[in-house]
Amino acid sequence: MGHYEKGTVLSLLKGTLAYPFQYLWGIKCQNYWMVLIARIAVLMYAVGATVYALAKRKHSVPEAVIVFGIIALLPAGINCMYIVSKGLIHDLVVYSYCFADVYAIAVTEYAFGLIDWKQKRPVLVRMKKSIICVFPLMFCLIFMDKVLYANQMYLKKELEQDSTLSVMTRVIDRLEQLEGYEAGITPVVLNGRLGSSVLDQDRPAFAGAKAVTGLEANFAVTYSSTYWTYFRDVLGYPIVQAEEAERIARQEAVAAMPCFPEKGSVALVDGVAVVKLSD
Repeated sequence: MGHYEKGTVLSLLKGTLAYPFQYLWGIKCQNYWMVLIARIAVLMYAVGATVYALAKRKHSVPEAVIVFGIIALLPAGINCMYIVSKGLIHDLVVYSYCFADVYAIAVTEYAFGLIDWKQKRPVLVRMKKSIICVFPLMFCLIFMDKVLYANQMYLKKELEQDSTLSVMTRVIDRLEQLEGYEAGITPVVLNGRLGSSVLDQDRPAFAGAKAVTGLEANFAVTYSSTYWTYFRDVLGYPIVQAEEAERIARQEAVAAMPCFPEKGSVALVDGVAVVKLSD
């Protein structure tokens, strides 16, 4: 912490308090409205349970003010990384948001333990039992949706692997068909990126996945060094990376080549096997 620019602290404090609610409203899930309603219901249960517990234990008004003051600071507590990192928003720093659920479960369980089940009016007892059943049902809906959503994301990652395997084995096949190419001897240049190629096609069934960290791409290889890692470590293929890749890529002959998988997208240029993935 430290080195904050003048006037930014108040803005960061505002964002620290507000972002957990923005995250709740824009939650990534399979059935958005069902999960959103369940989430809001869980929070309403938590606040209601807090009020009920305070009233049942006959706490004073100052004590109640302190309790709700602490609750009001909960969003800032679970999102403290926002102000520490000066506004960083990333899926890897929101795990602490589960403490909102921990609060809801803990205070609701505590409040349910204060209910008097020996009342003479059975209707009220049945109503309270019904209210209690709704709370775990909301969590069941949320968890069920998460299971469905997570499996969809795992499927997308598996399809990314399949697509990458398909493309890379075809690249190897085209290289080996190239006259003068020797596996493990002839240096290779991969010009362009698969993510910018005609093979980079979005899958309509996973339209919402691109907003999730780690699911933006359609291939398992992303930046340049991962291509060579894939050939060597995943496929176990003896490939030699050309040392003069930048010089070769600037050649007019490379600029005139079509992009993979078109005929002529794999060619020898100055003794180097060039695979043009994209412009």
